[in-house]
Amino acid sequence: MDYNKTLDIINSFTNSLLSINKRIKDLNLDLDKCNQAQQDIVHEIEFTKFSSVDGYYLARKLKEIRQERRRIKNDISILTPMQTFYNKHASITKDIRMLGENTKSKIDHIENTHYRCKQLQGLKVEKL
Repeated sequence: MDYNKTLDIINSFTNSLLSINKRIKDLNLDLDKCNQAQQDIVHEIEFTKFSSVDGYYLARKLKEIRQERRRIKNDISILTPMQTFYNKHASITKDIRMLGENTKSKIDHIENTHYRCKQLQGLKVEKL
């Protein structure tokens, strides 16, 4: 069994939980920027005269903004259940961190264990 892989999974899960609120906050800031950019284009269309070529560029820019906005909203919708779980069980990160520390301690113990012969003193026992 790869003990370090188990430890990596525990640490990765803990780090994911700890960073979830910041990630959602950052995504919401990005969403606000997209909303403002979208409003800029809508107001440009509302208040200025423009050629059909300019209209095409405005539509293309609006499409890019809308696609980025959709990507951000999808990310938020995926992360929100994890945030809800984390907020409901905030103390779990402490428990998982302790689990990681205990697992690391056990791994260190297993990797550094040497057997000492009790009866057959002349044997040379190699570390497995």
